[in-house]
Amino acid sequence: MDTYWQAKYDKYKNKYLLFKNIVKNYFFQTGGRELTSEENEKVEHLLSYAKSFIGVPYRWFHTGEKVTGTDKFYADNGPAISREEIDNKNLCVVCTGLTNLMRREAGLKIPGTIELPFSDTDILKWTDAEGKEQVSSWKEEGLEYAGTTGIWFHYLDINKKLEEFNEKKNYPKGTMLIANYIDIASQGHVAVVVSEGKTIKEQDIIHATSFSPYSETKDDVGKVVIQNFCEVMEEDWFHVTHVCLPENWLLTE
Repeated sequence: MDTYWQAKYDKYKNKYLLFKNIVKNYFFQTGGRELTSEENEKVEHLLSYAKSFIGVPYRWFHTGEKVTGTDKFYADNGPAISREEIDNKNLCVVCTGLTNLMRREAGLKIPGTIELPFSDTDILKWTDAEGKEQVSSWKEEGLEYAGTTGIWFHYLDINKKLEEFNEKKNYPKGTMLIANYIDIASQGHVAVVVSEGKTIKEQDIIHATSFSPYSETKDDVGKVVIQNFCEVMEEDWFHVTHVCLPENWLLTE
């Protein structure tokens, strides 16, 4: 190929590759920066750690119960906890309990356990178990309900770490999927992407989930499982609204 045709080939090849990447990013990718090999290794380690809890029972959080760092939510900035310790003590986990455990393994703090930029004027309205509307501040709730779905969502939101969910995109492994807490009947949920695919519909997620509607029972009602995202969507209860990329919650506070 002579110089003239080589130049034209290179020109149109580069245009094609640019167009291809634009289309790929628009329809399939979330954006976000490319992780370093060291960061990818850390994300993979944290996903393996999360998978070690597969089968751990899910039990409901009850009205008036305290959020602690030693069961269910693991909302404490202490050392990581092993599966063996959970089994030996007959402990359980709720949805954000799994993400809180991952944060502890990563050496990062749990939202609400440190001073957060929640002012007393950041008002939170919610419905209690008796159906009555309550009003308090995010600062008060953050201190009392550290590491819960609502506090996680608010923490990520005010720090501009959330993106709107798009079912036509795929998401990097380690991405958190989240639906915010609304009230006792719609308590929100979080899950973490653990596999690759052309879109999120082909990807798998790990989460601590209940298999029955909310009640005050103290029995096991679910467990930590890996499911295909579409399988969960067909159950029509986890209405994902936002995502948080791994570099924004697993690699940094």
